[in-house]
Amino acid sequence: YYHSDIYIENSAGMTSLDVAQANSDDEAKEALLRGRFSSEEVETDFLQERLPQLIEKTLSSKNDEKEKEHALLCLRAEIRVATSSMTSVPKPLKILREHFDQLKEAFENIDPTSRRNRELLADVLSVLAMTLDDKERDCLKFRLLGSNESVASFGHPYIRRLCSQIPNEWNSGGSDHSLLIYG
Repeated sequence: YYHSDIYIENSAGMTSLDVAQANSDDEAKEALLRGRFSSEEVETDFLQERLPQLIEKTLSSKNDEKEKEHALLCLRAEIRVATSSMTSVPKPLKILREHFDQLKEAFENIDPTSRRNRELLADVLSVLAMTLDDKERDCLKFRLLGSNESVASFGHPYIRRLCSQIPNEWNSGGSDHSLLIYG
């Protein structure tokens, strides 16, 4: 495990943190997380600078699909790290939720041939929706449109939100139930 790899996914789509979690290596996981920042102030400054840059790269029409994919992978990695043990709304989600509408609009306008970026953005939007007043059940909607990765990587509160939205969606009769059954 290398600290510098915490944001970089390998060919299997896993970061060093993901590998540590998959191997139930709590010691390595703690070392990766502990080594990230020397203080809370440094973390806040880093996030307030880095996250808007990633949003800008994601939304910019000047960037090619690979650059957008890398920005989305970094956003998703930040969210995963922040939501792995959530007691309150994590800083990255606090910072990112103000960009929810912009990201949602970008999702609607994304090139349909950019399937990977569409799935990554749906993953990000799903987790962000968890922190908002989600009357439209965007958390569930974007989860169904996102990647087929384990929902556990975003933490227990995320799973709990999805579980609360599934019966509401089923009872509303407003959607295609086959999506809820078959994904």
